Amino acid sequence: MALAAAGRRREIVRDTLRFIVAILAAPDGTATLDDAADLASAFADGGRWRGSIPTALARRGLIECAGHRQSDRAARHRGLVTVWRAIDRAGLAWLAGEIRAELGLPAPANPAAAQGELFGRFAPQPRYRRD
Repeated sequence: MALAAAGRRREIVRDTLRFIVAILAAPDGTATLDDAADLASAFADGGRWRGSIPTALARRGLIECAGHRQSDRAARHRGLVTVWRAIDRAGLAWLAGEIRAELGLPAPANPAAAQGELFGRFAPQPRYRRD
């Protein structure tokens, strides 16, 4: 994972912000890396670098593992993804502000609108239903 993340700082910083926004926007404070990605596309490089995002946040004590579920991304073929839960919402909000400043993004006037701003056309999509 470290080798895959080398040289991808911009993507990691951008997706870290998307992941934090997804966790903070969730009523139960949980999210997966699927929530910080376009569900319809695949990563040309395999996306292994994305695992460094929750790992770094967990090491900082901001999130914890809350279980596993099947992925919503078609490219993952319903493989398992980890569900992460916020431990320190204030810390996550502070880090999101720091990342926004680094990327030159203004702070959102309405935090609930932040997710739409970051994802653009990648608005949250309904989860698959297993009947």
